[in-house]
Amino acid sequence: MTQPLLVATEIYKTFSHPTPLEILRNISLTIYPGESVAISGKSGSGKSALLHILGTLDRPTQGNIIFPSAPPSVHLLQGFLGFIFQSFHLLEDCTVLDNLFIPGLLIRKSKKELLDQAEELLTWVDLIDKRHLSAKQLSGGEKQRVAIARACMNDPKLLFADEPTGSLDEEHAERIRFLLFERISKKKTALVLVTHDYEFAKMCKIKYRILNKNLVVDDNR
Repeated sequence: MTQPLLVATEIYKTFSHPTPLEILRNISLTIYPGESVAISGKSGSGKSALLHILGTLDRPTQGNIIFPSAPPSVHLLQGFLGFIFQSFHLLEDCTVLDNLFIPGLLIRKSKKELLDQAEELLTWVDLIDKRHLSAKQLSGGEKQRVAIARACMNDPKLLFADEPTGSLDEEHAERIRFLLFERISKKKTALVLVTHDYEFAKMCKIKYRILNKNLVVDDNR
């Protein structure tokens, strides 16, 4: 029997300032290797908050998250989890290569290992010719491709993506969709995607929607 990558049980989230505001209620979710999971919902419904909790970037007010497949001696960011953010979060004054090196430093890869993997990933996202440019010299679509390559640097088992096509035109959005699904198919990576992008959500095997603070199966996609 396949062991799950992530098990979330009875997750609640309440923000307490300036007054208590509950945004997530009694959410349970299990994710297995190779699955693609889309989470949709209205703006402000708690999609990104849930993604951050599942990815350990934030803590739930109540509930538990475990990673049964993660080696006990390995920090989750050291090759088990990867993140793609809508706003890229690149170091603008650093080169494209330097931005990719950062995740590899967490697991103390050698300089040659870092360079080899970074160049392989930049070739994959068709940006190898811009590896020595600073991030601020790139277009929005190029920055998002760099962010995807960076998230894949340590071959994560579980990849989280927060609105990865939210600021892109349709041509660039289509490219991002292709790259992500190509990667998860090749590496058997699980993808958890928060998106307003109907076409993107439709590509995922499992589809949820946050409705009235709860996570429900989205049968309309």
